[in-house]
Amino acid sequence: MRKKIILQAQSWLNKNEKDGTHKEIIDIYNARKPLARGYKVKYTDSWCATFISALAIKCGLTDIIPVECSCGQMVNLAKKMGIWVENDAYIPKKADIILYDWDDKGIGDNTGWPDHIGIVESVKDNVISVIEGNINDAVGYRKIAVNGKTIRGFICPNYKEEQTESTPERTEYYPMFMGATNSIVDALKSLKIDSSFKHRKVIALKNGIVNYSGKAKENIKLLAL
Repeated sequence: MRKKIILQAQSWLNKNEKDGTHKEIIDIYNARKPLARGYKVKYTDSWCATFISALAIKCGLTDIIPVECSCGQMVNLAKKMGIWVENDAYIPKKADIILYDWDDKGIGDNTGWPDHIGIVESVKDNVISVIEGNINDAVGYRKIAVNGKTIRGFICPNYKEEQTESTPERTEYYPMFMGATNSIVDALKSLKIDSSFKHRKVIALKNGIVNYSGKAKENIKLLAL
């Protein structure tokens, strides 16, 4: 499904306000009922979040991707769904969703209201390639470095099909722990890695464990990765 939604995003490249071709995207969003907060998006509104939501609607992924026309409200919904990654330094996967805050001063973890959103097409050589709606009034590309200053965070939908593929994508996130312990905290500490619950949740999500709660069976799975 990651490939499906990226192909859909690519098919909308260059749709724009000048010739009105962006209206197709907004119409897809407005056709879904009930509308988020009862608001019908106008053709003159900012439509970056509408673009992401329209992708989810078009691809039948509204069960795993928040549908909203507001970036901030999408973050709130993602948090409730357990798919929000606050870590700006997270290295996203294809079809993860990236949010920005243009007011980010680059000091600490910015938690301000997000201003913009896009979908990750790829990551190569520490550069994230993003497809966005309403970038220069059109669907287009942005390139941003991993852990770039204006990154607000990520929505990481649980694309279920990847759990059943014969050769799933594997994340080589950290060295394998070679000791003998049933404690993920002790294992991470021995590797000199942040063992806090917040960081374990990031590691878990990056490896396909959604809604990590610190239960024993989840920690055993982390130890085995």
